[in-house]
Amino acid sequence: MKFNYDMRVDWRSNGKADHKDGIALGAVVAGASTSGLSTEKALSVPQMRKVFEAANQSRDVTILIRLDAKPFFPLKRAFDFMVIEIHDATSTGKLIVTAKCHDLTIVGDSKVKTGDGWFEAITLDLSKDEDFETTLP
Repeated sequence: MKFNYDMRVDWRSNGKADHKDGIALGAVVAGASTSGLSTEKALSVPQMRKVFEAANQSRDVTILIRLDAKPFFPLKRAFDFMVIEIHDATSTGKLIVTAKCHDLTIVGDSKVKTGDGWFEAITLDLSKDEDFETTLP
């Protein structure tokens, strides 16, 4: 099964609320590495949800973003809120899973090459009191 991802993030900059939506992702990976339990390897909705459960257990998540979105993800930026919508890419684009989390901080980045091209791997730490919450449509 192939997926399309859409992400929105909210943060504060110079005391003002700011946001960016429509960020295209290549994948979401549980943990601080680009290998491991990944949404791009998921074959079903339950496996997709397990990626976010694993991220909650490891307390960090790595997202693969297109290189043009990198300016919105400087190291140490703290996000107040993140929502990732995962859609079925093989049919009508139906929404499959929504994952939401509050209070994440960027702790690492690197460039990675996948079968779909080059991406920026952004690693975020979850705050100790927050978890990803996944919902089905």
